This record gives sequence, C-alpha cells and structure tokens, in this order.
Amino acid sequence: MRGLTATAFAAVSLQPPLVLVCLEKGSRTRALVMDGGRFVVNMLNESQVELAHRFATKGEKSFDDVPHTITAEGIPKLEGAISILVCITVSVVGGGDHDVFIAEVESVVTAPGRPLLHYDRAYRMLAAD
Repeated sequence: MRGLTATAFAAVSLQPPLVLVCLEKGSRTRALVMDGGRFVVNMLNESQVELAHRFATKGEKSFDDVPHTITAEGIPKLEGAISILVCITVSVVGGGDHDVFIAEVESVVTAPGRPLLHYDRAYRMLAAD
C-alpha cells in the first residue's frame, strides 16, 4: 500500500465524472496505480498539513499510525478527509517526466470541513468566513 501528495489534480468532465492526476514516472505509487487501475483521492482538511508533508516526501511511508480504512480493492481512505473519490483509470497519457492518469470517479464521500490548499510552494487555508 502506497500514498503520495499529488502536485497536480483536476476535474476533467462532469458526464461522465472524470478527474486527472499527474504521477512521476519513477514513482512506486505510479507503478501500483498503473498495475491496479484504481486509486483513491483523499482531499485533506486544513488540519492535515502533517499528512500532506508526510506523503510529499520520497521513500517508504507507512500507514500504521495514520487513521484510515481500506476499500475492498485494498486502497486506503484517510479518516478526516473532506472528500474521498474512488477512481478507476480510463487512460494514461505521457507528459514529460510524469504520466497523466485520467480516471472515472466511481464513488464520492464528503464530510464537513475546510480544505487544505497548496499555493506558491506552501500549504494555505481559506480565509475565515
């Protein structure tokens, strides 16, 4: 089981619901997504900065002390995420040193909370209401 903090994620289409994520070609997580064809996008809440940092670093990352559940396909869903998208890859396009995975969203779970954002090389929070 592997995880990473993606540097590029975007919506592609509403019908069917498609998203894209860019994964580095040398990444072990990329190899697992390529082989398994499925992945989960865990959109973190603003209190989960440490998780974002943890999964942004290279090397082994254990889920042992990270609150999570495992899908039937063996993919981790992080507790506390404000949105969890279970996705199945429909195409992969090369893009330099990354591959662009286009995936259909099979299911979505949302929870209340404020999203953790990344902008200008730093994690940010939305302004208070």
